[in-house]
Amino acid sequence: MARGAPQWRKRRNNRWRRRPRAGLAVRMEIEQVGLSPADTGKIRACFEVCLAAQRVDEPEGPWFTERPFAGWLTVGWDGNPREAWLATDEGSAVGWYRVTR
Repeated sequence: MARGAPQWRKRRNNRWRRRPRAGLAVRMEIEQVGLSPADTGKIRACFEVCLAAQRVDEPEGPWFTERPFAGWLTVGWDGNPREAWLATDEGSAVGWYRVTR
């Protein structure tokens, strides 16, 4: 760039700058859910998120009920080892996921 070039031109041509990264607007906490019968609070929170999504995706139903959902989440239909994770925002459950190994 030539000497004496305007400052705005120097900034605009600075190609190494990274663009702002996309991200969530809020900060969430993600924690592992214990899959024992003693951790019913987090399992129920996962169920409530799932049920809310099912009511939108399948308005006519049928929906999972809590007992089969808890069984599916903890031991599944095939008994393979699994993990479950719960995302919360200010103490309220906002999402979850399950990983089968």
